[in-house]
Amino acid sequence: MAPVTFTLEAGNAALETAYQGARYDNWDGAGSKRVELSTYKYAQQFLHFVPSYIALPDIVADTDGEILFEWDYGPRQVFAVSIDKYGTLSYAGLFSRRKVHGREPFSAPLPSAILSGFEQLSNHVGS
Repeated sequence: MAPVTFTLEAGNAALETAYQGARYDNWDGAGSKRVELSTYKYAQQFLHFVPSYIALPDIVADTDGEILFEWDYGPRQVFAVSIDKYGTLSYAGLFSRRKVHGREPFSAPLPSAILSGFEQLSNHVGS
């Protein structure tokens, strides 16, 4: 099955679903932290910078209260970015044998390390 093409409308719909399901502490019944409104707002801003040439990511709430965006293109082709309530972007990627990870403050345009992750994803689409 081919990945779903990214559109801002589809991204916002997936983000809204993740946020609505995690607005309260213990949303998973296992002690999770709620997703703060500020986290949701930063995530909305982040979506505006996701390039249209990559697939729609999986967008989920994490148990630590962050929003996670994950692009999984198969074995050793994964990139993920999570956003916290302060706008900190934590990222990790595995591209064949190359691993990347780090933390960056949210900025416009996005930090170069995250843009590089998107570029790495685009280089492996269909390969």
